[in-house]
Amino acid sequence: MIKESFDGHNARGEWRPLDTALPPLFRWPLKPLEISKWFVGFPGYLFPWNALIKVISLITWWFLAPDLVRAKTFELGWVASIYFRNLVLLILLAGTLHLRFFVRKSQGVRY
Repeated sequence: MIKESFDGHNARGEWRPLDTALPPLFRWPLKPLEISKWFVGFPGYLFPWNALIKVISLITWWFLAPDLVRAKTFELGWVASIYFRNLVLLILLAGTLHLRFFVRKSQGVRY
C-alpha cells in the first residue's frame, strides 16, 4: 500500500525531507530570463508574500510611527505607542493565520 502523504513521511512511516530545488539564482549556468521570472513572477520571490510584507511595513511607517522629532528623546509615551502598535499587528496577523489554519483547518491534515 502506498501512502499518499505530504508531511515528509515515506510509506514505512519514516521521516524524510521533501525534495526542494534551488532557485534559479543559485543554479549554474545563470539564466537571466529564468531568474527574472522567478524574482518578479507570480508566484515568485517578490509576489505575493514579500510584496505584502513590504506594503504592511510602509503603511506602518507612514501612518503609525511616531514623529522622529518626538522620538529624539527617550520617553515612555512614544515607546508605548510603538509597543502597542506592534502588539495589535501581531494579534491581527497571527490571529488571522490561526483562524485559517487551525480553526478552519484549510489544509486538512497536511503539514
